[in-house]
Amino acid sequence: MTEGEVLEEVKRRVRTRLKGRRYRLYLFGSRARKEGSPRSDYDLALLADPPLDLATLAELREALEGLPILQPLDLVELSWAPGLKEVVEREGVLLDEGREA
Repeated sequence: MTEGEVLEEVKRRVRTRLKGRRYRLYLFGSRARKEGSPRSDYDLALLADPPLDLATLAELREALEGLPILQPLDLVELSWAPGLKEVVEREGVLLDEGREA
């Protein structure tokens, strides 16, 4: 899969599991800065309102782990990482935004 295809599938899987919820999904790190290589991992950050509970976050991570890619894919909930939140909102790329239904 190309990077674009991976990110489209990530967005689709997040939308499916967070339907009806408000959230922002970001790409950050080397891929967001266009400094990554084909082997670089995917650093994803999610800011949900209300914040995701552990069960929902685990379900979402499991869904993303099922992608047919070799690169690691990391997902963090920014509500639990306030220091990272500032960096991601400043330097990350907004991939998708969910709104309440």
